[in-house]
Amino acid sequence: MLTNVRSFVRAAVAVVALMTLAVVTGVAGAGSAYAHTELLTSTPAANAKVEAPTEVTLGFSEDIKTEFATVQVTDGEGLSVADGDARVSGPDLTQALRTPVHAGTYLVAYKVTSADGHPVSGSFSFTVVEAASSATSTSSTSSAASSAASSATSTTPSATATTPDPRPMSASSTSASNTESVSGEGGSGASLVPIGAAILAVILVVGAAVVAGRRRGRGGAGPLR
Repeated sequence: MLTNVRSFVRAAVAVVALMTLAVVTGVAGAGSAYAHTELLTSTPAANAKVEAPTEVTLGFSEDIKTEFATVQVTDGEGLSVADGDARVSGPDLTQALRTPVHAGTYLVAYKVTSADGHPVSGSFSFTVVEAASSATSTSSTSSAASSAASSATSTTPSATATTPDPRPMSASSTSASNTESVSGEGGSGASLVPIGAAILAVILVVGAAVVAGRRRGRGGAGPLR
């Protein structure tokens, strides 16, 4: 009787041990089956705001196969901004971008295959913003141009009104002015000649009349003597 009990206990212990081993093995197998690669990091990060990125880099939890790794980067209109093929280095996947990358929202879609042959895919987005220095420089340039235009507009009329003619008077212009002055004076003297001639003619006529009268008076007085 005691021997039968001992045999039963040993058999039970052996069964429990086998069942425990089977459960542990199953759990380990299930864990390794579901432990596929996953995306751990990305540059730019998901939903990040960045300035002028030149590439997108994805970091996975384990090495990925080069021949099955793809990544697409598209703008808001669905146009690709990728430059060339993606590069795989162990767990890292890098895609260069065509520069410059304009401001806007971009979508990153990837698909890779882990070392155990299981495909993994996903997507995220990031936003490109303009550099603060560039925006400030553009605003300053516009303001300076506007100020310069306003200054030029306000000063041009006065400069035109007050600036004397820097060109020297030529010799021909001076001679012409002198000639006009001399001609004017000569014209005034010439206009007095007819008046003097008329006065001289009147004097001669009056003198001739006086002489003729005297002669007549002398002629009439002779016979009375």
